[in-house]
Amino acid sequence: MTSNCHNLFIFLVCLLNVAKIRAQCEVPRAGDQRVLTPESNKPTYSDGDTVTFQCIVGYRPVNPKTYRTLTCSGNSWDYSTLELQCTKKTCGPLPDFPNGRYTYSPDGAEGILFGATATAECNEGYRLLRYPDRHCRDSGWDGREPVCEVVKCLPPPEILNGQPDEPLEDVYEYGQAVTYICNAGYTRFGDSIVSCSSEGTFQPSPPECKKVYCDPPNVPNGKRIHGRPPFTYKSTIQFACNVGFKMVGSGSLVCERNGWNSSPPNCTEIRCEPLPDFPNGTYTYSPEGAEGILFGATATAECNEGYWLLRYTARHCRAFGWDGREPVCKVVKCFPPPEILNGQPEEPLLDEYEYGQAVTYVCNAGYTRSGDSTVSCSNNGLFQPSPPECKKKTCGPLPDFPNGRYIYSPEGAEGILFGATATAECNEGYRLLRYTARHCQASGWDGREPVCEVVKCFPPPEILNGQPEEPLLDEYEYGQAVTYICNAGYTLFGDSTVSCSNNGLFQPSPPECKSHCEEPSVEHNRVLTPDSIKSAYSNGDTAKFQCSAGCEPVDPKASRTITCSGSKWDYSTLKLQCTCKKLEFPSCLTSELLEIEREKLKLYRDRLAVEKERLQLDKDKLEVIKSSLTSKKKSVEL
Repeated sequence: MTSNCHNLFIFLVCLLNVAKIRAQCEVPRAGDQRVLTPESNKPTYSDGDTVTFQCIVGYRPVNPKTYRTLTCSGNSWDYSTLELQCTKKTCGPLPDFPNGRYTYSPDGAEGILFGATATAECNEGYRLLRYPDRHCRDSGWDGREPVCEVVKCLPPPEILNGQPDEPLEDVYEYGQAVTYICNAGYTRFGDSIVSCSSEGTFQPSPPECKKVYCDPPNVPNGKRIHGRPPFTYKSTIQFACNVGFKMVGSGSLVCERNGWNSSPPNCTEIRCEPLPDFPNGTYTYSPEGAEGILFGATATAECNEGYWLLRYTARHCRAFGWDGREPVCKVVKCFPPPEILNGQPEEPLLDEYEYGQAVTYVCNAGYTRSGDSTVSCSNNGLFQPSPPECKKKTCGPLPDFPNGRYIYSPEGAEGILFGATATAECNEGYRLLRYTARHCQASGWDGREPVCEVVKCFPPPEILNGQPEEPLLDEYEYGQAVTYICNAGYTLFGDSTVSCSNNGLFQPSPPECKSHCEEPSVEHNRVLTPDSIKSAYSNGDTAKFQCSAGCEPVDPKASRTITCSGSKWDYSTLKLQCTCKKLEFPSCLTSELLEIEREKLKLYRDRLAVEKERLQLDKDKLEVIKSSLTSKKKSVEL
């Protein structure tokens, strides 16, 4: 029992030791530009230990307030709490030093960060004495401010046959100069001034002082017009040839270090050589032959075809050769040719044309060209020949078509030209079925031959108290007629015959059949009342009488009306009796009054007749409209 307890105790102790060994963390990873602080740097770390990080030398925290610690949790580090980020420290730009400046490496913004180098450079004319480089350290720029001292030169050498214009000094600083002058009778070769350069020597080399003489040149048939001996360095001499001679070579010479700069000129007898042809033209000489190129001859310019002489017409052989200048022949140019009616150039017109350039005209569709299609810029500056004309194409007259003809627009000769219209018109009694108009196009008359069909009418209407003489047909063609007759006892009013007209309706309106009476007889001092006066009286109409002027009814209540019965008046109902007073007027006066009364009655009857005709016309119009509407209705139904 004691042995078992002892073994259990040993097992538990071992188990605790194993647990302690497993609950440890390795050294944490530092990462970029980070290290553990000295107090956090240990060989082992137990569960719960914390460590703190800092930036490596030359780096600083991006944010000084960020969390910098890690904690050992079990056997691993919790890196989620570590926020420290490090960046290079900056030393800032160095101020320029006297007579110099810094250049930084690397270039740009990196040139002032930890590890960068600032190299000293002295200004032109200065050299670096000490402290060439400085480096950006953790504590800032190391080293000291560079020292640049001015470049110095020993005095320049003396020269033969010359000297400095001022006494030489023992030493010269950069930029100081010395000027040399030559002794009398000597010429300087080279720059007179030398300066102390940045290399510590005088530049350029000092000049030389030498004596230079040139012998007078000999020019036969010539003379000196400028310069006289002695001819020293850079002296000039100028020659001219005698009259009748011309110079070959340069007439002006310069005395250089080794003699004259060129050979003396030659004066030769004047003989004008034939002139070379000039651009776009030739010369003609006067006099002709060999004498045409001797002194005094004339060369006249002539331009080639298509060119005209702008300037310098003639040249003359003078002592010095041909005078004047080369003639200028300019190509002949033309303004653009005119536009033409009903046509245009094949290509857009230019602002101007040169000789030989051409313009081709084309006519618009439907037009035919008369004349040359192409005109060219000619030698006289005008386009030749004249531009063409574009005339309307003719389609010719169309043949008349069955039962119709064409009407041309515009009228006359223009009616069959391009753009004209031929409108179809059917003959009387025919109507146009299709193809109303045709047009004269570039290819001829368009469209097809019109079709005219005979006008047809529906049968005319039946009439009251009458009928057609023959049974009505289903339809009638233009010109066919129908004759109406009235029943016995009725009289026909209007035209008995109606015909199928050009508008597809029967004309005139059908007649009416009415029973009527003649105008009632007036006697026994009785006359019709004004409202009873008519041109015709139908069956059943009544007429009313009254006593004539100057008479009175015997019985005012007596019946005064009669009735048209069939074709006769029933006078049995007329009971009016009139008695007339004897007037004491002269017979001539009575006659005048009667005549006036008759005129009144006549005027009244005329007015009634006019009114009746107007009413009849209105009735006819209504009948035509009714018939037309009936026809249209039937057409729609078909």
